[in-house]
Amino acid sequence: MTIFEIVQIPANLLLPMDATTSGAEAASWTAMIQSVGYVMSAAGPIMLGWIQDVTGDFLFAVIGLIVINLVAMVVQFFAATVRTSQKMDTAA
Repeated sequence: MTIFEIVQIPANLLLPMDATTSGAEAASWTAMIQSVGYVMSAAGPIMLGWIQDVTGDFLFAVIGLIVINLVAMVVQFFAATVRTSQKMDTAA
């Protein structure tokens, strides 16, 4: 398990509860997050194998995983920041 996964997994689980205002909205976010996660889990090994076949090395596959994790972390950060600021505006 990499440092990216250690940071990303709790953020994925807490983001719907932190960034939504109702239970139904949190449930829909959770369903979307889980469906995307399952699709990525199913397609990941196939894509990694294809990248290894094309390049002859796992280096590019590992770099791709790191990039995907970094992008996911940035998206999570901005999604939580935008939603939290909207909550503060409505509460004031």
